[in-house]
Amino acid sequence: MTRLTLAALAKLARTASATDKATLTITTHPQSGDRYACWPYGCTLLPPGLIEDLMWPADGPYALVKGQLTPCEMKGFSVPFVVERMLPLLDTTPRRRVEPNGWLHERFPLTLRYLANPENADAPELVVAVNDDLWQAWTKHATGPVWHPNHAFLLWAADDTSRATALLGTIHRTFAPTIPDLPTEAS
Repeated sequence: MTRLTLAALAKLARTASATDKATLTITTHPQSGDRYACWPYGCTLLPPGLIEDLMWPADGPYALVKGQLTPCEMKGFSVPFVVERMLPLLDTTPRRRVEPNGWLHERFPLTLRYLANPENADAPELVVAVNDDLWQAWTKHATGPVWHPNHAFLLWAADDTSRATALLGTIHRTFAPTIPDLPTEAS
């Protein structure tokens, strides 16, 4: 489950939206019936109480303004795309646990946060980078351990086989310098 409230969803939507508006696509998982808020960067489970606060919206793209959903257009990010391409990723296995390893890298306009497998933190093939603004937004609301099934995204799930409650895309390796070139957060 997530700790998401209406105010938190609005803040998350502003951070994750690819536009100057707080936008999101609400989608129903075809197997579980769970509802997700989705963006090109990732998605998060909407708790039942929040669905009620949103007045049980139909699947589709919305702008979120002053706690109210208004249908809007989001080119290239439709409900069918989310259902076919994004939601299946919530079940991806195998997974490795990852956690922040203390490395940040400023690469205008992004700050990259590095995560690694806590059991093998020095293995470069097990290191992944994410946009720190998105990481901060997701970690305020997603619960459970963070898993890394491949170099394209992270998952928040209770264990290494259960359906994830949140997904966040990662930064491609070609844009992320290797760790020895970076200062730590403490320096």
